[in-house]
Amino acid sequence: MQQIADHIARSQPSPIEALPTIDRDIRPVKWRLWHGRVDRAIRDLERLLAKVQGSRHVSEFSIARLHSLGVQLLTYIRSNRGAIVDYGKRYRAGSALPRPSPSRQ
Repeated sequence: MQQIADHIARSQPSPIEALPTIDRDIRPVKWRLWHGRVDRAIRDLERLLAKVQGSRHVSEFSIARLHSLGVQLLTYIRSNRGAIVDYGKRYRAGSALPRPSPSRQ
């Protein structure tokens, strides 16, 4: 989502047009998820999706893809609300982040 939003922001002929803050609107959602603030992340993502849905003057493909990914993320967050880990709290407590297990050969 961030890459698509960055592309949309860069591709606008004027910073006043379209979605000048779309790329910046995604960062707080990611931060809130990382820090276990799931309800606020959901509200921010819903607001972002409403903004994206109302933007028809930007490349239709980019907007459609961004909206589709946002809806998928929102569904995932809602479905897994109780399992989302507060990695910021875990990091501050000195717990290491989970590492991928070595592959068997």
